Amino acid sequence: MSKMRKILSKEGFKLPKSSFIQFDLNSKRIIKSRKVVESLNRSELIRANSRLEQIAIALGKIEEYVKKGIEPEKIALILPDESIAKIIKRFDRKRNLNFAMGTAYRFHSSFIALEEILNYLSGDELSKEYLQNRGVNLELIQSQKGDRLKVDEFSLDLEI
Repeated sequence: MSKMRKILSKEGFKLPKSSFIQFDLNSKRIIKSRKVVESLNRSELIRANSRLEQIAIALGKIEEYVKKGIEPEKIALILPDESIAKIIKRFDRKRNLNFAMGTAYRFHSSFIALEEILNYLSGDELSKEYLQNRGVNLELIQSQKGDRLKVDEFSLDLEI
C-alpha cells in the first residue's frame, strides 16, 4: 500500500485500486473515480493484405482502446498518406477519429470561392449562378475587374 493510500485510508477514504480518483477532503467523499487503463506501451505487428483490411484493423484497434477507457482524442493513427484518410472517414461510424493532417487547400471553401470568382470574371455562367446563390455581391466584384487590389481593400466572406 502506497504512503498516500495509507494516509487517505486513515482519513476514512475507501479507494478503489488502479483508478484515477478525484475527492473532496472536507466532506471525505469521492467525486469521480475512473479505472486506470492498461498500458499500451507495446508494439504489435499485424499483416494486412489490402488497404481495406488495414483500415478494418486500424478502426478495430481504436475501438478496442476506447472500450479499455482511452479517450479517442488521446489516440493517434499515423497514416502513410492522405489518400487513405478519405476512405477511413467513410468507415468511422463511431466518430472516433479527428483528422489533424488537414485537407488539401484545393478543396477548402475559400479556394473554391476564389476559383468561382475567377471563372465568373472569365464569363462562366455556372460560376455566376454559384456566387449569386451564396449571396456574393457580383457588382462589387465586377467593378474591381482589371484593378489591382491590396489585401486590406478586398473584403469578402470566402466561407461560402
